[in-house]
Amino acid sequence: MNNLPTKLPLLLLLCLWGMQKSASAISLQRYLTEYPFTIGISPAADDLRAELHDEISKILAAGRLAPLRIHYADEIYRGYFVYTETLRDLITLGAAFPYLTPAQQAAARAFVRTQCMTAVWWSMLEDPPTNGKRRELYETRDPMHGWPHRYGMDVQTRPRVAGLIGLELYARKANDWALISNYWDNIKDFFSRPEMYGGWTGYHGDLYGTLGAPLAMARMAAVMGDAPAFAQATNRLAQQLAQHLNFHTIMVRSTNRYYDFFADARAANLVYHGWLFLNITPEVCRFINDHVNVRSAALAHVDAGKRQYPLWWLHQAPYWTRWTGDEGMGLSPEIIGMIFPLERWVRRTPPDQLRAWLSAPVGRGDCYYIEALINALEAHGTTVWTRHPSLPCALLSPNGGELFIPGATITISWALTSAATHVTLLYSKDDFLTSTVIASNLLNTGTYTWDAPNDYTTNARVRVVAALPSAWSDESDEAFAVVPEPAMLLTVLIGITLSRRCRCLM
Repeated sequence: MNNLPTKLPLLLLLCLWGMQKSASAISLQRYLTEYPFTIGISPAADDLRAELHDEISKILAAGRLAPLRIHYADEIYRGYFVYTETLRDLITLGAAFPYLTPAQQAAARAFVRTQCMTAVWWSMLEDPPTNGKRRELYETRDPMHGWPHRYGMDVQTRPRVAGLIGLELYARKANDWALISNYWDNIKDFFSRPEMYGGWTGYHGDLYGTLGAPLAMARMAAVMGDAPAFAQATNRLAQQLAQHLNFHTIMVRSTNRYYDFFADARAANLVYHGWLFLNITPEVCRFINDHVNVRSAALAHVDAGKRQYPLWWLHQAPYWTRWTGDEGMGLSPEIIGMIFPLERWVRRTPPDQLRAWLSAPVGRGDCYYIEALINALEAHGTTVWTRHPSLPCALLSPNGGELFIPGATITISWALTSAATHVTLLYSKDDFLTSTVIASNLLNTGTYTWDAPNDYTTNARVRVVAALPSAWSDESDEAFAVVPEPAMLLTVLIGITLSRRCRCLM
């Protein structure tokens, strides 16, 4: 019985952890403090990386970009505008930053400082006739590009919170927290203004796609050391996560409150109502995955859109819609942002299929296409979750939920991107208030075999520490257990139960 046994039945696992955590509780820590980290991207994705460099170069060369006008209809004044939120490009730049060349990273930093952080941003609404270069690959005879006739898109009710998501993502990936510090008062003011969440309705980050706003605000407040702002953001996030357990409620909210211009009888069946997913973050996709009913409903909604438009990934596919102007043809690039992230993060679609769904951007700075490109690129690697926002180190296993018996073989594995050549492995039963050394000064091979200790616990964790000069570390995301063989397990469970009952009576 020295080898790792088959994992004990799920029921026993629930018994062990059910006493510690409420099954209905939503752990904010899981979504606030853990970040996706992709390692080992295959050389087979080098062409995707090259395409990403090309698309980002177009943004950096152009400078500030105006919204994208989609017009495939029979009247010049009928059209649909995308990327109307100022700083929408920041999400794209933040997601792309780790994969850019050093020269592009330097240019991206300058772009953010000189092109993005201006007074107009704090109104959170672009003014395309006077602000920014065109994204379109075509020109119109109308010098205002149809902006006074914003048919099918009321920008006063569309949520405008994507800027917060982009600010945190860029600052974290580029390690440019000075930017957040310089504008912190503006950011807090923006977060407190109800009109930024869709007209004057006062609903704050209350779609799956905008849940990333309070999440981003909480992370920024933590870095800034602003306890009141952190409390405000986490309270809002907790409230909204609880509401988002009911998928139907969020679907109705999206369709009838924010995007009701496509909910009338003439248009309802001629578009895909996936706006509730626009700008969704990996953390929110993780939340969806953690709740089976939400996951099923979300993927069913995605599948309904794919059935409605089987060629959804081709923006000029020959569909008659009201999405690109009255009685227009083709689809808005927004549909890429409504489907692709859930295929990547929720369904976990294989990379070859994600690659097959990449057609071409609608214009320069087509954020939803570029972010799909990044998702396809990262799918060619391994994505893990780590507590370090700068992402130099990640413990891969044991990462929580495993059950071992004493003497079982445990494979400890990790990923380290710092320059350190050696690591130390630690073990703890009290969240590292105290710890014991498993092995020190190990070569950074990424794996180590360890025998589970003869020391029963349901709160075991392992930590990997990179040697100097990097000195980064990561540990198991959740506890794992070292338990007796099944014949003795019942005695242990009874002992744990009695112990906790006694503490409750004290």
